[in-house]
Amino acid sequence: LRWRRVTFIETTFDRFLAAEEINDLFISGADGMFVILKEAGFWPEREWEVWEAGEEYMVDLAIPCRDGVVTIDMTGRKAPPGTLCGPDVGAIRRAVREQGGERRVGG
Repeated sequence: LRWRRVTFIETTFDRFLAAEEINDLFISGADGMFVILKEAGFWPEREWEVWEAGEEYMVDLAIPCRDGVVTIDMTGRKAPPGTLCGPDVGAIRRAVREQGGERRVGG
């Protein structure tokens, strides 16, 4: 569980009714991949802050793992080295396995 202050989320009524968590409400460029990852059994986080080599990045999607974080860029913004860009689920699965398996935030 990651606490956030939310003032406004643009969403749809269908999305609101089906949402299990706040991440399910967002509409963004990473939306399709977020849904695909959820359906594949992952618990991705949106808009994840990453600090690497003294530099701050904001990645579209992240999967926290036991030994690190698998970061995923869907919009072409500046990302840390090793970030997967528009990857398929198989590439994500391999990256998660290499990082020791998924770790749910707050869990």
